[in-house]
Amino acid sequence: MRTARTIFSGSEFVEAPLLKAIARSAGVHLFAEDMDIYEANERFLSLHVRNGGVKKVHLPRKTTVIDVFNRKLIARDTDMFTVDAPLHSSWLFYFGEDAEELLGKL
Repeated sequence: MRTARTIFSGSEFVEAPLLKAIARSAGVHLFAEDMDIYEANERFLSLHVRNGGVKKVHLPRKTTVIDVFNRKLIARDTDMFTVDAPLHSSWLFYFGEDAEELLGKL
């Protein structure tokens, strides 16, 4: 389809590794390689943990990261951070140059 790529699957269920491979080939930023649930926009990233343990998160750019729910600084000037996340926990991270300012308001 001209400059678009079309992928057809006759399956009613597409496994996550295949979806990740398709996203990666399309140039989509992947925040992590694990099979947990991530949702993001330009400044916020939520994580819902399916499998507990240390999570390695890759950001699209170097910036400051805060843990919103726990009101703490995670890292400064980084494009990757880790968090030890218990099974079935949920996290909300904010990343941006104004992260520490937001932290002061929480």
